[in-house]
Amino acid sequence: VDPFSQVLGPSRNRHENQRCEGSENIHYWSQDNDYRYYEALVAFRNKYPKYMEGKKFVYFWNVNLKRRKQLIHDRYKEFDMIYVGLDNTVSNDNTTEINLIQPLFPDMLPHASSTQKTMEERSVLASFRGSPSAEVRDRLFKLQAPEGVKLDINRYTSWVVRNEDSPLVGSYKDILANSKFGFSPRGEQHYSFRTAEILAQGAIPVILDDAVAPIYGTNMSTWAVHMKEADVDNAVDILRNIPTSQLDSLQESGKWVLGCAMNMHNFVLCMLKALQATKDEMA
Repeated sequence: VDPFSQVLGPSRNRHENQRCEGSENIHYWSQDNDYRYYEALVAFRNKYPKYMEGKKFVYFWNVNLKRRKQLIHDRYKEFDMIYVGLDNTVSNDNTTEINLIQPLFPDMLPHASSTQKTMEERSVLASFRGSPSAEVRDRLFKLQAPEGVKLDINRYTSWVVRNEDSPLVGSYKDILANSKFGFSPRGEQHYSFRTAEILAQGAIPVILDDAVAPIYGTNMSTWAVHMKEADVDNAVDILRNIPTSQLDSLQESGKWVLGCAMNMHNFVLCMLKALQATKDEMA
């Protein structure tokens, strides 16, 4: 239902299809438009009641604002609806929700010729670039590295790059490529491009969001560290205590999720697989 192309389409992206702070905030939604969708669905059900029996429906959206979420759930409660989007959160009303991970911006794709460092070769424990748009991020910026541990956590709001030789591209990619972990905290919304960008450089995402629904319906603990927001002050100790063997396993498992973010074809394919898996579980 929601126009994914407005977020993901290169011809419509106001940031020229390049990564920048605020990319997450590109969203368009009209309550009036949605009500027309709802009226059409009701009209179809009234005209073809037998066809509608036992059918499941999929509602696509991108940014899941709280007030909008409840409105949509209430509106479609008479239908067996699965919600698929970029910003889904765990629901309290037993609705089924599937999160997606956005395809990488072209300037953030991994180099095909590059060889990623092993976990032991990475000198930075964890890194983050971003703005203080949520309380959990404010606490993240206050983290201190004990002696012998390197952190690279900085406020940074400029992501716009013009060419592959730009120092900004190299610095951001190099930071992630030299990090064991990359923090992917929630911001103004419950999703972030950082998760895919971290995976693209072979680092392990540390997802800091208590409400986010599993990405593609996966068990996120198999490819990421899903840390409680209340534990962010102890993040350094928590990450240091993860054994190297587990890091290697997380890194390897993350390749499947990264594959979903490499292009639009994979994005759609992974979405369909997640829907099929959800359908099988609900059968």
